[in-house]
Amino acid sequence: MPVPPPAVADEARLAAQRGLDRATAVLHPGDPAAPARRPFAPAALKDPEALRAIAADLHQALAGVTGDTRLRRRIHQTLGVCHAELYWADPAERTEQTMQEAVVHLNHALTASAHATPTVEWADTLQYLARCLREVPGPWAEASGPSPAERTMRAALRELTRCVMTAETTEEALDVAVAANEIVARTIGWCLADDRHRAAIDIAEAGRGLVLASVVLSGRVEEVLRGSGNPAAAEAWRNGGEAGRATALNALWDTPSGEQLLTTPIGPEISVAMSGMRFDAIVYLVPPGRPDPAVRDAAAETGGHAIFLRPVLGKVEVIPLPGLSGADGDTPLEAYLAALDGALSSDPFERGVDGFRGGAHGQTWADALEKLGFWTYQCIMGPLLEQVRTWSLNHEPHLVLVPLGELGAIPYAAAWTDAGGGGRRYALEDLVLSYTASARLLTEVARRPPQPLNERVVLVTSPHGEHPMTRRATRLLATRQYPEAEVYGIKSERNGPATIDALLGALPGRDRPGASLLQLSTHGTSHPVPALQAKDGWLPLSRILEQARDRAPDAPGGLIITNACLTDRTQGHYDESLTLATGFLAAGASAVIGTRWPVDDDTAAALSLRLHLHLQAGREPAEALRRAQLDLLRPTADIRQSLGPQLAALTDDRLSHPATWAGHVHHGTWPSRPDEKKPDEKKEG
Repeated sequence: MPVPPPAVADEARLAAQRGLDRATAVLHPGDPAAPARRPFAPAALKDPEALRAIAADLHQALAGVTGDTRLRRRIHQTLGVCHAELYWADPAERTEQTMQEAVVHLNHALTASAHATPTVEWADTLQYLARCLREVPGPWAEASGPSPAERTMRAALRELTRCVMTAETTEEALDVAVAANEIVARTIGWCLADDRHRAAIDIAEAGRGLVLASVVLSGRVEEVLRGSGNPAAAEAWRNGGEAGRATALNALWDTPSGEQLLTTPIGPEISVAMSGMRFDAIVYLVPPGRPDPAVRDAAAETGGHAIFLRPVLGKVEVIPLPGLSGADGDTPLEAYLAALDGALSSDPFERGVDGFRGGAHGQTWADALEKLGFWTYQCIMGPLLEQVRTWSLNHEPHLVLVPLGELGAIPYAAAWTDAGGGGRRYALEDLVLSYTASARLLTEVARRPPQPLNERVVLVTSPHGEHPMTRRATRLLATRQYPEAEVYGIKSERNGPATIDALLGALPGRDRPGASLLQLSTHGTSHPVPALQAKDGWLPLSRILEQARDRAPDAPGGLIITNACLTDRTQGHYDESLTLATGFLAAGASAVIGTRWPVDDDTAAALSLRLHLHLQAGREPAEALRRAQLDLLRPTADIRQSLGPQLAALTDDRLSHPATWAGHVHHGTWPSRPDEKKPDEKKEG
């Protein structure tokens, strides 16, 4: 092919760039200024005429740009996206030829130039290619095994994982990881439509590991490689250019941190781990993917689902959750999230005696919480309970939830239905609930023998003298149930101020188990990074994880109770993988109780007293929390008497409202111990 004169080549490049700029204005690929989509909102159709005009311009530009490989790749990528969007937007263009043209251009974009450094753009191209292959499988489809579309989506997930590993900041990594939720939900829908249930679990686990890695590995590649005894790979990461960084990334997959976070457990591995745990199923809650207009079998591929993984030979059961797909994404979850953000940003002085649910913003949130609870029962917990009842268990079922994407924002303990006579029945009255970021993390936790609960008890209150009722309840616990406990908080507490060193000394480390029971009644935050408040500053989650790095997998773990603000919720991301509570599990705890929203001093103290009463009676943490929550939901005279005169005076409305107790959640597991005794119901009152 003859080489055009320089002036002609320059004009061709300028024309191509103008075409790409016009395409960006129509397609908005990766536009950071675009508003975040509402939960479960459908994708918007593009203008067919604008798409045709863009495609015509870019085809002409492609013919004029011959020597610029990178520019040709961008043109091929944009042409592939244009043809795919045209297929979905215009019934007249919904032909196999249109989609095949999209596939050809996207493949050219992926093979036109070398690719060593991972990019989100590359993952986006793979995702578009996968969606096209799903529409028109073509002659390369196989009769069994993963489809070409599924394999391509897995490649997109792996690319995003590499992006997370190379991110310089945790926030940058989180943005990438959360963007993968759409890929995960869509691919799970494909797997379920193809009756590949275990593949769906594998995809879910890959997505969970990616989000966890965003917290643990981002900005720390060189540090992790050196700490794992691979200085050559660390040096390649620092000074090796693109090729060296690619080599270092491959080495990172083989480190203990990389293996733990970036590999997915196989079905038998999960089943063996589950056999020693006290629950009946892991339940993946999969949100509906964004519907592609005119996609065949869209309902089967994009609707919500619950995937049950049971310990009985690793049996997998799947049920649809059609109620999750609200009209245009208009569900109570959207209103709840907006109300919660409003309450979190409101002036604390407007709340009054009703605490966090006081004032105009707090009441709006409390009302939204109740509406969300009813919707959650109808759309999620009700169908789950119906499925569980078919198992004919001889005990109250214990489910471990793995909610994906926006479903991670739902407080499932608040789910309720009408019980007749104006009453309510909460799902919590019929089952025990736990949460986990992933089955991988749960299998890691299951390898840790629990420490005897009273072996080393550490109670921490606010280092600045706040929360007088919680502080009084803590002193009561230190006097009655835990006379040998270490108590930190203000300077005059039994063991002095709650400093960063004191907190780190009670948390798991590489060569020590940490406290067997650690209660943190101090402030927590999720922004800009997850952290705990201490007397001398904030203790970030990254430092907690760092001191536990290289900890033995079978080292004993303790129970951590975070009776503090926002230890199990992140602002901006609705994913429990990103919280302090999950971080404590990753650092070595066996079980964690966290909070989804700011807790009130008096009601938190009441729940704490009831929780420890059930723990001391021999209940495992998840059941102890559930019983404490039910105690506040329906407070009897005996329950009130156990709280002491001031807390006993709290009104039924303050104690029983789900805003008081439904925000406390249990993570992890608590394997039975050989010396364990049956619960003593007399101690529970």
